Amino acid sequence: FALSLLFDVGQSIGRSSAKSIAAKFSITDPLELLDAAPHYSAFAGWSIAEILPESRPSTDDFFLIYRQNRSFESSSTSPISSPNEMAGCIINSGFLSGWCEQTFGINLISAELTCRSHGDESCHALIAPPSRIKE
Repeated sequence: FALSLLFDVGQSIGRSSAKSIAAKFSITDPLELLDAAPHYSAFAGWSIAEILPESRPSTDDFFLIYRQNRSFESSSTSPISSPNEMAGCIINSGFLSGWCEQTFGINLISAELTCRSHGDESCHALIAPPSRIKE
């Protein structure tokens, strides 16, 4: 329950932030607003995020993979010894999926693939519609 709540809070903040940035800078192009997400994330202190080139951000076949370095969540935890433990960037995953939801107008969720709090080199996550997340 707690992890779901943290994800939902992050997602709500992401949607609200994307809407606010789009209005403030008159951004109507979804790809331009998506490009602003890593900059906003870094400026806000969430993480230094990089959208990887294999991503396909579009309304009809959305798939986005990103790497986070120095996220506030993974930086605040020591590596977890058991690989079955939860990953640490729950709020960040929610934030970026919420930003993408607002930007493209589609329902999206995020799945964390690697996390520094597990001892991985960096944090990677996938954002996709719920029906595609397990692919």
